[in-house]
Amino acid sequence: MTEGLRERKKRQTRQRIYEVAIGLFVERGFEHVTIAEVAAAAEVSVNTVYNYFQSKFVGGPCVPLPATRRR
Repeated sequence: MTEGLRERKKRQTRQRIYEVAIGLFVERGFEHVTIAEVAAAAEVSVNTVYNYFQSKFVGGPCVPLPATRRR
């Protein structure tokens, strides 16, 4: 089965947040980056970041939540 538009947009959003977060962590240091800064740089809300990632650090920087935990 092919990926639908909704699933593709979710995947792209998750990837964008992840890439932005990693870039900020490398540039400024993990401890000096807030979730709000990641959200702003990724052009999403803080709540959107938390929909995809439980916290800044869960077994590694910005590890996606299992699908069953997401809204």
